Amino acid sequence: RAAVGGAREDQVTVVAGHHPLMTGGQHGGYCGVTGPFHRFGGRSQDIISSANRTMRDSIESAFAENPPLAYAAGHEHNLQVLRGAEAVRTLLVSGAGSGTKVSCGVHLRESYYVSQNRTGFMRLDILRGGGVLLSVFRYEKDGTGGRSYSRWIEPRGETP
Repeated sequence: RAAVGGAREDQVTVVAGHHPLMTGGQHGGYCGVTGPFHRFGGRSQDIISSANRTMRDSIESAFAENPPLAYAAGHEHNLQVLRGAEAVRTLLVSGAGSGTKVSCGVHLRESYYVSQNRTGFMRLDILRGGGVLLSVFRYEKDGTGGRSYSRWIEPRGETP
């Protein structure tokens, strides 16, 4: 709370954690044959569980007075860029860096971008004059690939 709350208005704050605040992946109950059942009684690692909900509520309450520009997480083995809410406007899920472990992801109402079953990573370029550029890079097993998505993320006080 102190680290996020102490940021100046002109600073770009990005918070990173392991668990996503929202996901269209396996832990959100959207993948595989058993996926829909996870929405009704998932494991503690899943979005629906009370332990996960308590954790996410605590994280979001820490952002209440001074929301970060973005919250970046892994946990899911895919790439997702999601529209957040008041607590944080942009949610990033980037857990597809391993060449051997990737998983599905579905396009949610809040999705800007989803890449499933492909390796890749995300990069944030914070420019001196203002502005933050998010880039998503995807790579195939043969080494081909490159930037597959980009968008400007607006600093606090500016509308997207």
